[in-house]
Amino acid sequence: MNSRRFSLFSSAWALALALGALACSSSTTSDAGADGSVLPPDGGDGGTQPACAPASPDYPSADFATNAADELALINQFKAFNQKMRDAAASLSVTPTVEELRALYAGPPSIKDATSSYYQGVVDEALVAFAAAAGKAYTPAEPPPANGGLYDKWIFDPRGVDLRQLIEKGSFASLYYRRAAELAGGTVTPAVVDRILALYGSNPTFSGKDKEVPSPDVLGAVYASRRDAKDAANPGFYLRIKANLVAARAAAEKTECSGEAKAALDAVLTDWEKALGGTVIFYMKDAATKAAAPATAAAALQGLGEAIGFVQGFRQLPADIRIITDAQVDELLALMEAPPSGTKAPYKLVTDAATVIPKLEQ
Repeated sequence: MNSRRFSLFSSAWALALALGALACSSSTTSDAGADGSVLPPDGGDGGTQPACAPASPDYPSADFATNAADELALINQFKAFNQKMRDAAASLSVTPTVEELRALYAGPPSIKDATSSYYQGVVDEALVAFAAAAGKAYTPAEPPPANGGLYDKWIFDPRGVDLRQLIEKGSFASLYYRRAAELAGGTVTPAVVDRILALYGSNPTFSGKDKEVPSPDVLGAVYASRRDAKDAANPGFYLRIKANLVAARAAAEKTECSGEAKAALDAVLTDWEKALGGTVIFYMKDAATKAAAPATAAAALQGLGEAIGFVQGFRQLPADIRIITDAQVDELLALMEAPPSGTKAPYKLVTDAATVIPKLEQ
């Protein structure tokens, strides 16, 4: 996995991802084919090696549900866990206990066991805070009130952390991305590629939509799709990830194509991380814009909560499976008033927007 890191930047993560997120429709890379798939490791002459190239641009679906059964079950368990918190945000009369939330998190299948050890601790603290805040009303204030609660449509802790977003969006990296990287680092078989596809949040249809389709996208695939111009001539994150998963699946069918399979999955992970990074940039900009108007202050704080979760989920993952470093994670979280150690104060986006907005713009 280290090989994909040598040519990548070691600083200015947000700037580089911003360029990718804002200009993805015109982005090209020297190691990608026109469809976004990677070239052979030896450089090639402009395409994948014929023996390893997919025979079709479509992803095979026959064994997907069987091969990815464990991952699909985990996603369904996460939906049930997340829905319990959604229900509490929809009504002050819904007050799940911390024991109920922990039971859903523990499974089976166990969301907790699939999550990085660092983020397990983050989630447990958030569950305690969520149970304490459910059923109460909340308004950001200086100094912060004694308890958190429902502010507009979202549940926050006393210091303005959107608790459900911290749990859900943090899991995109600490659970799904991390587990996919672990699988990609081992022996790559067709079943492994199917499992990675499920963890990414898509399926053999690659609908690019999260609603109103028989097989919608979920998780990271939704956000990769939102950051993609859907231009086949200049594929962005979503189309490149699709092309490389198709390429990895075909290469995994032949033992002599293991190098091509791993190269394709390395490209998937790079674009997956960049898509989440681009989403962080989007939410920080959106939060800065909405915070300027009182009517959208709650939505601004909620969007900031999503950005915090997306970033913090990468913290303490193995260094060889990601671009962003822990130092950069901590720097970004501090700008978002949510340092991993120290006093958190996202609520200041509402009470002191003039101070916080420039940090988000930075």
